[in-house]
This record gives sequence, C-alpha cells and structure tokens, in this order.
Amino acid sequence: MQLHNLTIREAHELLTTKKISSVELTQAMLDRIHDVDKKVKSYVTVTDDLALEQAKKADER
Repeated sequence: MQLHNLTIREAHELLTTKKISSVELTQAMLDRIHDVDKKVKSYVTVTDDLALEQAKKADER
C-alpha cells in the first residue's frame, strides 16, 4: 500500500483502526517529499525530526 496516495478519509480510517501508526504515515509522507522535492523544489524546509516526534506523541495518545 502506498500511504502517500491515501485520501484523508482513508488515512483516518487506517489510523483509527490502528492498521497504521502516525509514525508510519508521517515517515511515508516524508519519504515522498524527499523523493519528489528533488525535482520540484517546492519545500524550503522539511523538519523530519519534529514531524516524527509529533507523530510519536500522537500514537501515544
């Protein structure tokens, strides 16, 4: 499953049923950003560590 292709509704369903974690989803999105941004250069700053820290906290709730 390519997590970066999920709709927000699909992501919500997978998160609430604990089929994926916030960390998994965040990491998939960060991986996609790094893959695509090499070509499109649309991000000035990507804060991987902060995003993953927040995702971990979300998973702990």
